[in-house]
Amino acid sequence: MKKLKTWLGIFGFALLFLFGMNSTLTVRAADYFEVKVLGETVASAEGVISQAMPEGMTIDTAAHIITLEDVTIVGDPEEGTDGISISGSDFTLCLKGNNTIKGTNSGILSYNTMHITGDGALNIEPVYYGIMTAGLKMTSGNLHLTSPSSEDSINVFYGISYWASSMESERQFEFLGGTVDIQCGDTPSSNLHVGIDSQNMNMVIKNTTIRMDLGKAANLIGIGCGYMGYIPSTDEDKSFGGKLTIDHAFISIKASKADAVPLTAYVYELNDVSDSYYYVGDSVAGKNVDKMRAFKESEYYEGRRDCTYKYLTISPDPVEIQMAFDDVKEGDWYYDYVEYAFKNNLMTGLDEKRFGPVQQLARAQFAVILHRMNDEPAIEYTEKFQDVGDDIWYTDAILWANSIGVVNGYSNSKMFGPADDINREQMAVMMYRYADYKGYDISAAGDFSKFSDALSVNDFAKDAMKWAVGTGIITGKDNGKKLDPQGYASRAECATIMMRFMEKYGE
Repeated sequence: MKKLKTWLGIFGFALLFLFGMNSTLTVRAADYFEVKVLGETVASAEGVISQAMPEGMTIDTAAHIITLEDVTIVGDPEEGTDGISISGSDFTLCLKGNNTIKGTNSGILSYNTMHITGDGALNIEPVYYGIMTAGLKMTSGNLHLTSPSSEDSINVFYGISYWASSMESERQFEFLGGTVDIQCGDTPSSNLHVGIDSQNMNMVIKNTTIRMDLGKAANLIGIGCGYMGYIPSTDEDKSFGGKLTIDHAFISIKASKADAVPLTAYVYELNDVSDSYYYVGDSVAGKNVDKMRAFKESEYYEGRRDCTYKYLTISPDPVEIQMAFDDVKEGDWYYDYVEYAFKNNLMTGLDEKRFGPVQQLARAQFAVILHRMNDEPAIEYTEKFQDVGDDIWYTDAILWANSIGVVNGYSNSKMFGPADDINREQMAVMMYRYADYKGYDISAAGDFSKFSDALSVNDFAKDAMKWAVGTGIITGKDNGKKLDPQGYASRAECATIMMRFMEKYGE
């Protein structure tokens, strides 16, 4: 499976690029402190080498404090050096003004815990790693991490990553203030974009704003917390770290351009101190859900919970979701219906700007809508239909809807026709079966003979159409004169029917 292969390779990528690109570790005494800029030593316990010190950079070697004030460090990607590397003791990085590091293997490489403070900003555009550190505590300041702009210059990109020296670690990533902004470009040649990866450590996000746009790559991961490793002595896998604590933090992760199913976040334990609001969706973070619905049990790792929506927002306060489709304007007859379907995550857009209200709806799309209404239950794949393969965006929805008797394939064949457009009487039948499955009252029997095209309703759909008319879910077209049962349903019509159904039955 593509998703499984993706994650199995992440730790290997980290080690490969760490040890293969001029980054070496020398074990020193606890009070040892050395700072390098572009591979040149600028400070050590013996004093400061001012000739190589960038303008605006000061270092207190006794207190282990590095101050950056309007510093610019530009490296040569061909040389593979790190912007600033720090070895020895834990240290403080104080940000003042606007600082930039770009063109380096990593922006900052720290073999110990770094404490970021100050009221300034640090902009990092590395080749591979924004910040790689054995521990992190951020109490203020503003970090802006950007992947390279060139399409062919990057295989992997990590915004903030753990420098993995051992399986178990008492250190952690702590975001206790300030802002973190991670922006990844559209790099189709890239295999992996990762926002923040604490690997085998725990993570705390408190009073901090974190925003990520993971751009386009083969695989996208927003926040990674925890690592599953193999223990030879016991011949078993064991998880390390993985506890994510959220306390009055705002987190927004966008993975809209993923080629595979994204991991917007994964954890082994979610400790939400502030009882945050969780919003998820596949075209916008538009549906408010419980945290256990946002993070579902992983298919591949015992004890891990994954968020695989393309959009995830976690907020201490309610967030008003705004619909912003260019082709759905206030005043359009379908505006309220589309907004309802959108905000309840029943229907997403064709993309971020287009809903496609007049486009016809496919049978697979309608199955997906019903699946979402039921919190997307998992189902084991079987070759029920010859034209519904494994691991397609509609596979689980169709198989689930078929398993509960809501959708069927074509008669005398093993074909479902996922791309075939759905007509209005088919939609009525499916909704009728769905209401019956849910145990709703389906006794309503409206008289549809008043419609001019009533005779066009097929026998198999008559009971469903009586129910749909009787409940007001379908009201007719042309000022109520026609049912148009054989007419294909548009996306706007589907949104209308879904809103009426949900309001009728209180879903």
